[in-house]
Amino acid sequence: MHQKLAQLPAAYFQKVMIFVDNIVIAAENETEMLAILEAILNGFEEEGLKLNIQKCKWFQKEIVVFGFRIDKEGVHMLSDRVKAMLKAPTPDSFTTLRSFLGKINYHSEFLKNMATILAPLYDVLKQTTWT
Repeated sequence: MHQKLAQLPAAYFQKVMIFVDNIVIAAENETEMLAILEAILNGFEEEGLKLNIQKCKWFQKEIVVFGFRIDKEGVHMLSDRVKAMLKAPTPDSFTTLRSFLGKINYHSEFLKNMATILAPLYDVLKQTTWT
C-alpha cells in the first residue's frame, strides 16, 4: 500500500495515513480532500486495485481505528485503552511482561520519557530467571 501511494505528489502523501489496508486522509478542507481522493483513486485504477465501497467512509470528522481516535486535532489514545493499561495485572513471567511492554510500546508516542521509565522492566527481561 505504501509503495502504491508513494507515487502521490509529496504534498498529498504527507496528508495520507496508512493503517494496514486502511487509508486515512487528513485534509484541510473539502476541496483538498477531493483532490487527494481523486489522486488516490486514479492511482488505484492505474494499478488495478479495487476498493470495497461498503467499507469506505467518506468525509468523517473523526474516526476510530486500531485503538486510536483521529480528528482535526490529531491522533489520540482512547480512554478505555488507558484504563486497561492502568488496570493491567502485574506481570508474573517473562511472557506476561513482554505482552505488557508490547501494549505500552504500541502507544509510545503518547508516553513521555518512556525509555527511562520502562528501563527497569527491560532489565528484568535480561535476567535468566524470573524475580
